[in-house]
Amino acid sequence: MKREPREITGEPKTNILFVGEAVTSAHVIRPLGLALGMDPDRYRVTFACDPRHERMVTNQGVVFEPLPALASDVFMKRLDRGAALYTVPELRACVQDDLRLMAKVKPDVIVGDFRISMGIASELSDIPYLALSNLHWSPNVRLPVPIPEHPLVDLFGLRIGGRIIARMIPFFFGLQSRGVNRVRRAYGLAPIAGRGAPEVYTHGTRTLYLDVPDLYGAQALSETEHCIGPVPWIPPMDLPSWWNELPTERPVAWVSAGSSGDSGVMEEAARALIHAGWTVMVATAKRMRAPTGAYAADFIPGTAAAERADLVVCNGGSAQTYQALACGKPVLGIPRNMDQYYMMEGLVRRGAGRLLRIGQATGTAIRDCAQAMLKNQSLHREAERLAAAIRKGNPADELDRIVRRLPAAAPGHATASVPRHVTARITGNSACVSAGSAV
Repeated sequence: MKREPREITGEPKTNILFVGEAVTSAHVIRPLGLALGMDPDRYRVTFACDPRHERMVTNQGVVFEPLPALASDVFMKRLDRGAALYTVPELRACVQDDLRLMAKVKPDVIVGDFRISMGIASELSDIPYLALSNLHWSPNVRLPVPIPEHPLVDLFGLRIGGRIIARMIPFFFGLQSRGVNRVRRAYGLAPIAGRGAPEVYTHGTRTLYLDVPDLYGAQALSETEHCIGPVPWIPPMDLPSWWNELPTERPVAWVSAGSSGDSGVMEEAARALIHAGWTVMVATAKRMRAPTGAYAADFIPGTAAAERADLVVCNGGSAQTYQALACGKPVLGIPRNMDQYYMMEGLVRRGAGRLLRIGQATGTAIRDCAQAMLKNQSLHREAERLAAAIRKGNPADELDRIVRRLPAAAPGHATASVPRHVTARITGNSACVSAGSAV
């Protein structure tokens, strides 16, 4: 997806800072893929994320800056409970880290994936912030709110537990804005209004959705919202040693829990399909055990695996799902959190995938669903239609057009100077991922 540079002479470059919040790998991979598509003759690109992903960034020849993120296991535990994803002390520390980063890089524009604190820091520094998200989080998109996995569903079952959670979802959504608004008020900024989570997750000067809009039907977006298309880029990696020996006379499945799926369920899925006679590729991501008979590796190039597969079995998150759809392959999603449920329910409505809840994903159910999907030609046709829509788009071109229409993003506009009353609060070391952070 990297573009050929255009000839531009005597024109200053726009300094663009990409930020990936490393609570899941997708929030780093998506903006990095987008950054690699930007014209190097027009843009000076810097990429900031947690140091654990530094090699992935520098291997692509991109300038790296460290930006601490909340530990993934802490984030996932809070997400599973429906708790606030960040405490107030953590948000304050992240804002401080963001301001330090901006003072060093002096960006003309910032593009961030799920870096909630950057919506505060960018306003304090008067630098345009383009927030990357998915269309189902738009405050202007009205979709049925899914019931995610939650201890109440485990305890009471889907029918009763789901009713309880449905009543509690407005409270869960509100939790996501409560701490953010406390920090905003402390810095003299107006609070974010609305239901909570949708407004917080999409807050920025502009909001860019990494989606095929057809997946969501006709939706009326605001003038600051734009669908720029999915970014199915993956980091280059070696193919497994068994790649050229993979049997193809049987149906082939690619199974992966990713960085945020249920590894135990994905192990069961792999076993069930192997016993049903499928050839199964398993990407363990060092989180799951590959069953006997699987063609396994810690990491498998997602696009290459999807191209060889007849079916992709994953957590239903947008990153893996769009990799599969870009290759025209239907998805059997076994989601865990609300974001994944939103994505999979859209795919089911469009007719390019099937969804199994974790509590229903027995080996038998997975096998029967996969066998039915293999024979369902309409699923494959719809996945191919979505693949054609993905191929038509170029998210980096769309981003380029949006940036050039931002008056405040002109080259050299930003000095990343921080107001004096804000500077006084930037003291001490980052606490965003420290062991002492409040949980």
